[in-house]
Amino acid sequence: MAINWRLRRTFPVFVLSAGLFALPAVAGDVGHAQRTLDFIEREFAGGTPGGLRHAQEGIEQIKEDLVGLDEATKAPLAKRLDEIEKKVEAATFADDRARYMRTFTRKMDAAKDLIAPGQENVRLAFRSTPEDLERAEKELQSDDAKKFLNAAERQTAVDQLAAIRQGLGERAVRQQASSIEERIKAVEQAFPELVEAAKDVNNGSQFERKARNISEDLKAAAAGLKELPSGNARVSELAARLIKVADAYNVVVVNALAGAVLDELQHSWKEQTEDAAEWNEEIIGPTLVQYVAAPNSLIKTLNSPKTVALVTAADSWLAVNFALGYAAPAGSQPVGEYKGYLGHPQIKALVDEVAKQRELGASRLAKFA
Repeated sequence: MAINWRLRRTFPVFVLSAGLFALPAVAGDVGHAQRTLDFIEREFAGGTPGGLRHAQEGIEQIKEDLVGLDEATKAPLAKRLDEIEKKVEAATFADDRARYMRTFTRKMDAAKDLIAPGQENVRLAFRSTPEDLERAEKELQSDDAKKFLNAAERQTAVDQLAAIRQGLGERAVRQQASSIEERIKAVEQAFPELVEAAKDVNNGSQFERKARNISEDLKAAAAGLKELPSGNARVSELAARLIKVADAYNVVVVNALAGAVLDELQHSWKEQTEDAAEWNEEIIGPTLVQYVAAPNSLIKTLNSPKTVALVTAADSWLAVNFALGYAAPAGSQPVGEYKGYLGHPQIKALVDEVAKQRELGASRLAKFA
C-alpha cells in the first residue's frame, strides 16, 4: 500500500495542535513546558490559523507546568512565557478590536446612509431609518466603544453623528417647508376668486365656502411654521408671504362680513345682559346689618346682583368673541372667534362700550366690597 507523504508530513502537526493541551501533564514538568512554549511561539509567530487560540490555551498549561519547579529552572521559561503572554494580550486586543470595528463601522455606515444622496430612491426594505442613527449613537456610548475606540476615533464618530442628525433636521425643514409653501400657493391662487365672491355678499354660501377653505390653509401653514426654526432663511421667507396673504384675507373677509358680524355681536350682547337690565341703578352697597342678616346669595352679589350679572356677561362676551384677556366661562369655545374684526370701526366701538360698562360695574362692586 502506497504512503501518502503529504498526509504524513501534516499529520503530526494536526495531532500536536489538537492534542497537545488535552494530554495531562505532571506539575513541574520542564519538558512539557518547553515543548508547549516552542509550539505556541512557532504557531503564534507563523500566523497559522488558530495560532492565537492555541497560544491562549497553551499559556494556562505552561503556568501549571511551572508550578513546583525551582527558581533557577523556572526563570528562563517564565521569561519566555511573560514575553509571549504580552504578545498574546496585544494580539487578542487587536483581534477583538478588529471584530468590534466591523460591527461599529456597519452601524455607522447605516447611519450615514440616512443623508446619502439618492437615499429616498433606495427600496424601502433596504433603506436606512432614524433608528439606525439612534443605534449608532447608543453604540458610541457603550463600554466596548470606550474600550476599543481611541479619543480621536470617538470624536470623529461624535462629529459624524452630529452632522447626520443636523442633516436629517435640515431635510425635515425642507420637506415641511415645501408642504407649507404649497398651502400658501393655494391661498395665493384662490385669493382672486375670494375677492370676486366678496362683491356679491348676497351669495353668501359661495363666499363662505371659499373663505373657509382659505382659512383652513392659512391655519395649517401657520401651525407648520411654528414647528420650524425661526432663524432659517426659507422659513422667514415663507412667514413673510403668509403674513402678507393673511392680512389681505382678513381685510376682504372683515369688509364683506362686518355687517353680519356686528348684528350677531349686538344680538349676543343683548341676550347675555337680560339679567343685568337697569344695573346702573344699583348704586348703594349692603349695610353692615344687611351683610350680617342677608342670605349667602346676597352677600356674594354685594346687594348688586344685576351689576354682578353685567360684569360676568362682559367678561364672557369679550373673552369668547375677542380673546381680550377676561375670564371666559369654563369650556367656552371658540375663544377669539371675532378677534380679526377689531379693526372695523363699528365693531371696535361696540367692544369699547362693553369694556367701558364692564369696568364701571367692576369698580362699583369694588367700592361695595
